[in-house]
Amino acid sequence: MKMRKIMAALLAALCAAGGTAEAAAAAPTVPTVTASPVEAVNVPFTLTGHAVDSGKNNGRSYFYIVIAEQVREVPGVEVTFTREGFHQIWAIGSNGRTIPISNGACGKGTYQIPVTKEMVRLEFDLFTEEIPFLGLSVPGGMTVMKTPYAGRSLSILGDSLSEADNWKTAGNDPDAYNMTSQWWYAAAKEFGMNLLVNNSVGGSGVYEEAAQKKGSGGLQRCMSLHTAAREPDEIFVLLGANDILRGRTPQSIAAGYQQMVQAMQKRYPKAEIVLFTYPYFGSVESFQKYKSKVDSLNMAIRTTAKNCGIKLVELAGCPFTAENIRQYLRNPADIHFNRAGQALIGPAAVKGLYILAAEAAMQGAR
Repeated sequence: MKMRKIMAALLAALCAAGGTAEAAAAAPTVPTVTASPVEAVNVPFTLTGHAVDSGKNNGRSYFYIVIAEQVREVPGVEVTFTREGFHQIWAIGSNGRTIPISNGACGKGTYQIPVTKEMVRLEFDLFTEEIPFLGLSVPGGMTVMKTPYAGRSLSILGDSLSEADNWKTAGNDPDAYNMTSQWWYAAAKEFGMNLLVNNSVGGSGVYEEAAQKKGSGGLQRCMSLHTAAREPDEIFVLLGANDILRGRTPQSIAAGYQQMVQAMQKRYPKAEIVLFTYPYFGSVESFQKYKSKVDSLNMAIRTTAKNCGIKLVELAGCPFTAENIRQYLRNPADIHFNRAGQALIGPAAVKGLYILAAEAAMQGAR
C-alpha cells in the first residue's frame, strides 16, 4: 500500500508539473488510492562549477561556482582540498567587488564558507593542475522529493542540444546558453540530482567527429562520464541528430547506439542509462523536411532502448511545429533552440522521468 501511495503521489506531481493527457495515458493504470504528500528525503548536495584554466603553465588551476546555477539554494559551502598546497578562495559580489574568503592561503583540509546574498560566485585558485582534487558540497545536504533520482550523480552525453556555456568537459567548446536554460538542468533541479559531467559536443554524433574535435564521437566520449572522485549514477543520452543529418541510416545509427550503450554498461555497471528521443527540430526553412529524419532517428533510439533493456524518455511530443518554430530558434536560419525552446524541452524530460518513477514504484508494489 505504501508504494502505491508513493506512486499515486508521483503521478499527482506529474500532473502538477504540467503533465499532458498523452503523458497521463502513457502512465501505468493503478487502483485508486488517496494521494498522500510525497515523502521527502535528505540527500548529499554536491556543487557544480567551471574549470577556467588547466594550470599547465604554472602548476595551478582556477575553478569557480555560480551560486544561482546550483539545483537548490546554497546557504553555505564545504570545500575539501585533498592535496597540500597554497589554495586561495574568494567571492565575487553582485556589484563585481572581490570579497576575500580565505584571508591567505589554505592547505590540505576541509573549510566552511558561509554564502551571503551578495555573493554571485565563489572562486578557487588551486595549487594543483588536477581539478578533481577539489571537493565541494553543501553542509547538511538537500531535502528533496523521494524518487529513484534523488541525490543521484548525473552525467550527460549529447550534442549541441545539451551543451552549456562555461560548463563542459575539458576541450569541448560549447556554443549555448548557460546551464540553467538546458533541458537536463530542469530535470536535475526537479529531482535533486547532482550534476557530474556534461560531455556534450556541438556537431558530434554517435560516430562522426565534430569539426576539428578529434575523438568527439559518442563511441569515444561515452567512456568519459566520470571524475576522479565519482562515477555517475544516472547517464542521460541524447545523441544521433548529426548522424542522421549526415546521411547515416537508422539501422547504422541503431547499431552504433547499441555498441555505445554496451560500452557504457561495461564501464559504468552501477549506472542507470536513460535514452531520450529528439523533439522535432530544424530551421524555419528545413523544419518540415527534417521531420521524417527525426522520426527515423527516434525509431533507432527506441529500438536501442528495447534491445538493451534500458529506459527511454520521449521528447518527441514537444510542441514544435513549422508554424511556431521561428520563436524557438536562436536564428531563423539555424536549427538550434533558444531559451524558449529549451524551456519546452525541459518539462517534457521532467514528465517522462516522473512516469519512469511511477513505473518503478508500481514494480516495487508488486
